[in-house]
Amino acid sequence: MNKVNYNNLMKEQIASVVGKPRLLLHCCCAPCTAGVIDRLIEHFDISFYYYNPNIYPLAEYQLRLDTLTDFTNAYNKDKGCNIQLISCVYDSEPYTALCSSLSHQKEGQERCYRCYALRLYQTALIAKRDKYEFFCTTLSVSPHKNSQAINRTGLLVARDVGVNFLVADFAKQDGYGTSIRMSNQYSLYRQNYCGCQYSMPNNESTLPFFP
Repeated sequence: MNKVNYNNLMKEQIASVVGKPRLLLHCCCAPCTAGVIDRLIEHFDISFYYYNPNIYPLAEYQLRLDTLTDFTNAYNKDKGCNIQLISCVYDSEPYTALCSSLSHQKEGQERCYRCYALRLYQTALIAKRDKYEFFCTTLSVSPHKNSQAINRTGLLVARDVGVNFLVADFAKQDGYGTSIRMSNQYSLYRQNYCGCQYSMPNNESTLPFFP
């Protein structure tokens, strides 16, 4: 299958928008969010959406949420904007029900694709409910994520739910490098595993997340 240049497609989508439409941005963590926000803030009225039932344990979920909250507040102050952060009560059951049967897999296989779909579908539902024109995700900024699968999933979800998906390959144009630099600038906690219990460093099936 030929790879689609989702970075170029995003540029085309952004060029076609009228005004400053509302965008619900699914945020997996603060470092990834820091790596993409500057590319979007001038074009969209953005809200952050922290929905990550894959993250384990609860203490890790809360630490990532606290870090994202601190980043949101600091970024708003620095840029003079008013990004809202919407967070969810921790509930790992949807992820466990969908992915536990694939606990033996390494990162980057079907378990991860199911995880993408779970988080994108919920984001799309909230975007539809609250009348956002677009939804998007920060996931593709990581070089350890499959941007082709993320975008294919997002487009399928968009068609099913009935809300526009902003395609993206945020790792392009030095997105990951931007994430590292902004993490240092804002003193952000950078996790050493993707999030689920199957990707934790003591799990022999894992790959390194942040080198």
